[in-house]
Amino acid sequence: MTGVEEKDEGGGRGNMGLRNNPFTTAKNRLIVEMQKKGQTVPPSMTARANASGLRRNVSSGGGGGGGGGGGNNNNTTAGANGKFIPPFVRKALAGGPNNSGNNYGNQAAFKDNNNGNVGGDEEPPFTARTMDLLKLVPGEPVPEELSKLDTALVETICNEVIGSGEAASVTWDDIAGQEAAKALIAEVVIWPMLNPDIFTGARAPPKGVLLFGPPGTGKTLLGKAIASNINAAFFSISASSLTSKWIGEGEKLVRTLFAVAAWISPSVIFIDEVDSLLSARKSEGEHESSRRLKTELLVQMEGCDPTVQGRRVLLIGATNRPEELDDAARRRMPKQLYIPLPCEAARKQMVLRALGPGAKVAAALSEEDLGKIVMKTDGYSGSDMRNLIQEACQGPVRDAVRQHGAGVANLKEGDLRPVVLKDFAAAAKVQKASVQTEEVKRYAEYNERYGARLNNDRVGDDDSLMEDW
Repeated sequence: MTGVEEKDEGGGRGNMGLRNNPFTTAKNRLIVEMQKKGQTVPPSMTARANASGLRRNVSSGGGGGGGGGGGNNNNTTAGANGKFIPPFVRKALAGGPNNSGNNYGNQAAFKDNNNGNVGGDEEPPFTARTMDLLKLVPGEPVPEELSKLDTALVETICNEVIGSGEAASVTWDDIAGQEAAKALIAEVVIWPMLNPDIFTGARAPPKGVLLFGPPGTGKTLLGKAIASNINAAFFSISASSLTSKWIGEGEKLVRTLFAVAAWISPSVIFIDEVDSLLSARKSEGEHESSRRLKTELLVQMEGCDPTVQGRRVLLIGATNRPEELDDAARRRMPKQLYIPLPCEAARKQMVLRALGPGAKVAAALSEEDLGKIVMKTDGYSGSDMRNLIQEACQGPVRDAVRQHGAGVANLKEGDLRPVVLKDFAAAAKVQKASVQTEEVKRYAEYNERYGARLNNDRVGDDDSLMEDW
């Protein structure tokens, strides 16, 4: 008995009510056709045959042609008079695998919630990728910390937020310049994560770090490099990751995010454009749901502690508008690091990485040519330099196309001349600096008031430090 049979003579409905029922699934139709042809139905197809589907609320005996009445009512998704029940209500009533708060390690409870129709072939609470990320073993009880969370939200966090190996490939050498920022990050972030035993008590590191500066200076790359150097899970968060059209769903996502990050610690939660989530709270003109989301995020940020072995979670925020942050958010990210525009050495390093010895694109640039490029690109951000180099590399391609006409598809790298200084001069006419001088002054003023700096003073034998004391 498969649970999907239908009556042969009376024309009434069976358990599934498939005959004359337009609201059945293709899977159940396939099972019926296989039974009619005498084919064997695999057990995996009938394990959940009695689960609720999209069909009307009918009884097994109410069919036409003299079928017996008064049969069992189906567990359907339609309410009284055939009204449709919303999915989230059906999920709560069914108590199935997506019901929040269920302990899926309790197999008996799982069978009861599914009317005993598991058949010894229970589905795991999460997908295989999520089980691997959470370091869970199939068949074992889900830990209490995770069983209290909504499984759908956990899947959302793991599928849409956790970086898929991209952070592990970013190193400090991939970031040109920013030596002061790298040294300060290593002192306040890397050291405590690598050796939490000595960074306790009064020496405890900050719970959060704020990276601010002009756009295109490498703030996101710094966050990924941090996760790579401490071998931590990298959560890349944006406003769309934590917002929902359902009231209260955003707060649950925030709580689930920090709970999952604590479970797979050490973890780095990187919030790009953090001012969009934690802007200053207003008494008027702000939606209630936005205010509640900010409050929940601030509460969870307060619980971050990189020194606790079981909850080594570090929060890193990046913004181009630090002055718009809420005061409580700045307090929870006490180390505010200024990521300025690349210096001359950094800009030269960017050019050499793209066009230096061993690069894929050939170039004929002397040391004097490099000096002119560096001088003319004063005020360019890292993103501007990348776009300028790409534009300059198009010069040889355009010349080859003019020479060969329409044979661009047959061009090879050997047919292109090397990139020269004139290509950069032409590219600079169409690729300008995107950061205005007034904006740089604004960041410098904010850095004077709130910015953190690297302390290179040697206290041991330096008596000059006591002159002002």
